[in-house]
Amino acid sequence: MQDLRSTRLRFPLPGGRHWAAPLWALLLAFAVIAVFVRLGIWQLDRATEKAVLTARYEARQQLPPLALAEVLARGADVEDYPVRLQGRFDNARTLYLENQPRGARAGFHVYTPFVPVGERQAILVNRGWIPVDADMQRLPPVPAATASVIVGTLALPSPYFIVGEPDYRQRPLRVGRVEPDKLMPALG
Repeated sequence: MQDLRSTRLRFPLPGGRHWAAPLWALLLAFAVIAVFVRLGIWQLDRATEKAVLTARYEARQQLPPLALAEVLARGADVEDYPVRLQGRFDNARTLYLENQPRGARAGFHVYTPFVPVGERQAILVNRGWIPVDADMQRLPPVPAATASVIVGTLALPSPYFIVGEPDYRQRPLRVGRVEPDKLMPALG
């Protein structure tokens, strides 16, 4: 009985020559090809998913800004709807989302709770990006938000992984990820 490691398959080449490939090498090559074909299919699936999200975003951006109650009445799928809110900013509870690079610069996204008229719960409003100072521990100052009417697009926090747990008692609050279930009690 012949050992599989020494088994060779012969393939004819031009000129009457033959190429003898070990069986294990061919099996390995087929396995690698199968993995890469599967990865290609996965990439095509992801491209389709992104195209659907982009089409949804573009369609919803064509709508006029809606009242928050109108958007929430549509069910759980509220992301990317344009909204118009009237209320007030709660500048005392501004928070900084850390590790938000822009190009080669590090920075923060600044969020301030906005309390709509007639509501008890606030909505976090992303007020934009600011660069980090030379001292990473010192937070850059942010002017108080004063608008009483805001227009924007609803977005839900992403479920990305972070390392470590922030100190939710510090003010201004500095977090690595927006986690509503932890921020609600921390911000009152």
